[in-house]
Amino acid sequence: MKLTAIKRIAACVSAAALLTTFSAATASAAAVKGDYARASASDVQNYMNTRSPKELKLIREKEKQSSKASASAVTKGAATKISIPGVFWMYQQETDTYCVPACIQSAVRYLSGTILSQADINSYINMDFSKIPAYVNGKENQCYYILVNAPNQTSLCNKIYYDIVTEQAPAFLRIANTSSATWYYLTYGHCVLSNAIYDDLSIIQLADPLGGRVSGCPYYYLKSASLVSAYTTHMCY
Repeated sequence: MKLTAIKRIAACVSAAALLTTFSAATASAAAVKGDYARASASDVQNYMNTRSPKELKLIREKEKQSSKASASAVTKGAATKISIPGVFWMYQQETDTYCVPACIQSAVRYLSGTILSQADINSYINMDFSKIPAYVNGKENQCYYILVNAPNQTSLCNKIYYDIVTEQAPAFLRIANTSSATWYYLTYGHCVLSNAIYDDLSIIQLADPLGGRVSGCPYYYLKSASLVSAYTTHMCY
């Protein structure tokens, strides 16, 4: 059973409230704070080149399964939010560069009950988003995380849906937004988690370690899948 939450999942937001959220984010986005999570175009290739044959087999199987995970999920009526089961909480990052450690701390506690130190996580990660799979996979055995480059919207939603429904785990997203105030802040690179998605794949719920650290940014919020896809450069799911 999952431990008592520090921050509980936000209640389902109506379509009208969601539009209000988008407007508020547009009006008050904070300035770029720095490069919170490094990533490059070659990260995934380097990651794949260093996997064992056993790991490559697991990666291929997960990619195959996730590509069709949501095929029967699209609703004909009102969309329903699907969340990872139990109680999930999001830790706030302790420094400007600890977004990845805060996300790992949150995910590992949810998946295994183990509480890790952000400083200890950072000693291995050091702002490198591509190191998430090896580190997290060594700390829990519920989800086998893999690294992928900028997925298109369909692929992004399928992967998040697969993690939430099949592996019952949050997905890691690296986002970058430096020119459009459609978020709560602007950033060269930041790590967030996704712990819920609507079954018509239109809206994604994010858990953000900048919650309460950036003015007006909540711990949990909803964004359209198209917007999340536009800003996602890398993903661990």
